[in-house]
Formats: sequence, C-alpha cells, structure tokens
Amino acid sequence: MKLRVSNIGGITEPLELEIMPGVMSYEAPNAYGKTSLSKSLISLLTSSIKPEDLLTF
Repeated sequence: MKLRVSNIGGITEPLELEIMPGVMSYEAPNAYGKTSLSKSLISLLTSSIKPEDLLTF
C-alpha cells in the first residue's frame, strides 16, 4: 500500500511511502515529522484522530 502525506504537522513537503506487511520502523532527526507520520497512520487506520485535527494551517 502506498501512503502519501503532505501538510500534516512537521511534514510540509509531499512524502510518499510504501507500506508492506510486517514490522516497519523509521528514524530521522528531531523535527522531521516522525510523530506527524505516526498520527496520520493512526488517523488512516482508526477513528481516534480526525483528519481535520492533523492539518497545518
């Protein structure tokens, strides 16, 4: 499954990832959007975070 994220929290440039079955990990320096990516995945897979709560204005 491909995931495209943009304009969410610390992710200001379009980001495209390929999600594959199994365990996935990612690492990056501080302020690179790791938490924003996690929140967008949670929003995609559950209803615990509303998409409009993720947008950066």
